[in-house]
Amino acid sequence: MELSYETRHVAAEILRFVVAAVWLVAAAAKARAPAETRRSVDRLLGGPAWFIRITAVSLPLAETMLGLLMLAGWSIRPVAAISAVLFACFAVLVARAMLRDSLRGEGCGCFGVRAQPAAGGIASAAPGVARNMVLAILAAAVAAAL
Repeated sequence: MELSYETRHVAAEILRFVVAAVWLVAAAAKARAPAETRRSVDRLLGGPAWFIRITAVSLPLAETMLGLLMLAGWSIRPVAAISAVLFACFAVLVARAMLRDSLRGEGCGCFGVRAQPAAGGIASAAPGVARNMVLAILAAAVAAAL
């Protein structure tokens, strides 16, 4: 059974709003907790202090921009494609941190500060990897459909 163009278009529009909402919620969470965002960037990427600081400040700004562009419907295909690539990169970074055990039971920080400490190890990072891969697929679907 093949879906009609209208059905696919409506589904893609809904997914566009979902991806936009995820970007905006993640950006707000990071902006509310800048110290935790810096620690998360350090756990996931590492590097010199200046790099961590710049990345921690830039990340919520970039996520806000992507969310607003998706909401506005401006250049949806390229913005959705960039979103898909970034979500996939985040999944790889969380998986790498999980394998290196650098999350130290604190989670990935994708949505700001954890309400309660994570158990640590694979159990705490696996949902973050899966969530980012699902988001990458959803964003790719938006890019392909709109």
